[in-house]
Amino acid sequence: MLTINKADRENINDMCLLLEELFTLEKDFTPDWERQRRWLELILDNLLMGCLLLLKRGREVLGMANLLVTISMGLGEKVVETFFKNS
Repeated sequence: MLTINKADRENINDMCLLLEELFTLEKDFTPDWERQRRWLELILDNLLMGCLLLLKRGREVLGMANLLVTISMGLGEKVVETFFKNS
């Protein structure tokens, strides 16, 4: 059964693996576990910044989504940006 759950610090290594896979495919980015770990922890520790979600089958992490709060200069208000990655 597939589930979507909020991520926590226990899931950081799984999220770093997904980001490593993505950044290996993208020529503009380089995987950097320390950097990714720091930013994932920052998001997890600051709910006003956003939310990290995981797509799971049992205990296996299949994908992740970032929901990051930012300010839209065009709208003049808070908006949510999304990013999805699945393996």
